[in-house]
Amino acid sequence: YCLGGKRTAQAEAALAELGRGRECYILEGGLQAWKAAGLPVEADRAAAAEADGQLGDGSTTNRAYPVQVATNVTTASGGDTSLQAVTAGANASLTSGAALTVADLLQVAGNLTTDSAGLQTLAALDVGGSVTLVSADGLTVDGAIEADGDLTVTTATAILLASLAVGGSASLTTGDALTVTGLASAGGDLTTRSTGAQS
Repeated sequence: YCLGGKRTAQAEAALAELGRGRECYILEGGLQAWKAAGLPVEADRAAAAEADGQLGDGSTTNRAYPVQVATNVTTASGGDTSLQAVTAGANASLTSGAALTVADLLQVAGNLTTDSAGLQTLAALDVGGSVTLVSADGLTVDGAIEADGDLTVTTATAILLASLAVGGSASLTTGDALTVTGLASAGGDLTTRSTGAQS
């Protein structure tokens, strides 16, 4: 399932297109429809541990127990920023004066914005709203980018993406090469601009 059901349907189509023939079950209308029907949902929980750089409650306070996930997560750093994972119940904004790394899933119910002066290396994105990724260097996303809204990526150097599935439009702009190694799908326009090779 996903927030509204669009990305799950796109994933089902992608699996069928690749000939994997796996049976998929889609939660019609996504998690939003499930909640609207009054069906039970376990609250999102995350542990925020300073040593691992995890954000759960919007802080880096060391915790030995799960905490309620923050509604909005904002982090800003003048140097390198390295996080284990980010989960936000609404919006998330990550800003770094140097490199930005998120080793595990960036899961955001609302909109996600990242802005860094250095290289951004992200594991995977699952976003209920729109995504804006800006880097004065390059961007690598090792896993899938899934978003119900629009996707905007702007970098000075190379963009390397595993795959993307967005419900809205996608705009990828780079001053260097652009590579998407897997499936790229958008519910709206898919626009790419680069000064280097595109594949």
